[in-house]
Amino acid sequence: MDGSEADRDAERLDKLERALVDSLRRSELLLALVLRLIEDEHRERRRLAKELHDGPQQLLYAASMKLELMRRKLEPAPELKERAASLIKESSTGVRAFTAELSPPISPDVGVGPALSWLAERTQAREGIEVEARVQDAPTGMDLRVSAIVFDAVRELLANVVRHSGAKRAEVEALKLPGDRVLVVVSDGGKGFEPDRVEATPERLGLFALRAELESIGGALEIESEPGSGTRVLITTPIRFSEEKTTTE
Repeated sequence: MDGSEADRDAERLDKLERALVDSLRRSELLLALVLRLIEDEHRERRRLAKELHDGPQQLLYAASMKLELMRRKLEPAPELKERAASLIKESSTGVRAFTAELSPPISPDVGVGPALSWLAERTQAREGIEVEARVQDAPTGMDLRVSAIVFDAVRELLANVVRHSGAKRAEVEALKLPGDRVLVVVSDGGKGFEPDRVEATPERLGLFALRAELESIGGALEIESEPGSGTRVLITTPIRFSEEKTTTE
């Protein structure tokens, strides 16, 4: 075997080794992603169960007790009726909020804009950070699957702002682009990070999953961030989902 052939063999082995390492790394990330999704699902189930128990369930129980007292005439009926009606109304509001979390308030007629505004208000109320939504130019007539993916992506990105950025304020902007595409930008003035070093680690698997889901419908996710300079995440998607396009690309 001459030197050139040995060099070629060494080069092929080096390529195979790098490919194997890359494959193992991807497998580790996918496994970590699956475990993360399972953990997030259990955490979300526990959170919803607790909020339902501490909110609407307690209010409905109190209302039922008031109605029972009314039935037994142990307290003046007018006061009990007013309090029972108030408790039932409050619990109904809580149930509607939980329903909206489980099934985003998205309609093709009005587009994803109102749903993103609702999400901004909900995040601000629950997490205590200011969230401004500029969505007046968001397109209508979006495919429901695309709208749901955009909504879930923005929800995950706002959760990342709360968990990782240290920012007290975030912005969500949505507008229509030429070529029947939509752009959504989520930005904050937090501590920022180095996307190339952090994005592909298990700690940031949410971003890994978001990019994969967006790419599955012909969309894209771009991160602009530097330590100390905040973060901007740009999401672009088609307005309408095409099964043929995504399965043949």
